[in-house]
Amino acid sequence: VNCAAIPENLLESELFGHEEGAFTDAKSMKKGKFELANGGTIFLDEVPNMSWAAQAKLLRALQDRAIFRVGGGKPISIDVRVIAASNSDLHQQIERKEFRADLYYRLREFSIHVPALRERRADIPFLTERFIRQTNAELGKSVEGCTSAAMDFLMMYEWPGNVRQLRSTIRSAVLQANAVIDLNDLEFMSVPGGAAAVGPVIDSAELDNGAPLKDHVKKHIALIERQIIFETLRATRWNKAKAARILQIAYNTLLSKISEYDIQNPQG
Repeated sequence: VNCAAIPENLLESELFGHEEGAFTDAKSMKKGKFELANGGTIFLDEVPNMSWAAQAKLLRALQDRAIFRVGGGKPISIDVRVIAASNSDLHQQIERKEFRADLYYRLREFSIHVPALRERRADIPFLTERFIRQTNAELGKSVEGCTSAAMDFLMMYEWPGNVRQLRSTIRSAVLQANAVIDLNDLEFMSVPGGAAAVGPVIDSAELDNGAPLKDHVKKHIALIERQIIFETLRATRWNKAKAARILQIAYNTLLSKISEYDIQNPQG
């Protein structure tokens, strides 16, 4: 149930059902999502979008393990596993009195935190390949993948919009690309409140030392390569064999680069 997509005046009927004649358009009895999910699982997406009154009714249903259809006076017992999700900080919403603390603690018997995409960069190649396949199928394209330069930038970008932003970026790139996605096909859209920069920061003082352009480029490519290797190792919990497979390089090559760049696990 997408709680954000259902109008407030219809949400109670969608969740708990209604009896015939309960309101103007209630021409017959309707079972709600909780009743239909009895013995199974109901997934409440974007649960903070429920009104304060709807939250109270949800809390009552969870506590009593029973629901009342709109217009009905007979409790209906339910046995349902409830999974609730939110992309916002519920603690802040509780402080602003936008979400009930008692409902939060009732729902939060077991919590799963999904890290931001920038904290699990090892997922980016897999997700990119998947989004390319999906877009090819939907739009009749035949893009085969990304160049190594494009993938390096995808791995380095901060992704303030997380997986949705990656999907949008890849779909746009597939539309513009011919055989493979290159740097010129990537458009990194800025997200309000998020960083849009990608790549290493260049100190202007370094440019005054008289070194040729190729030396500056070589240095910063090395910084990018080191960062990608470090982030992949961290994402794989320093499993070097797995990191080598993700980066599609030989295991011995990875060991050589780890030594060359003096990459160390901060936790020892």
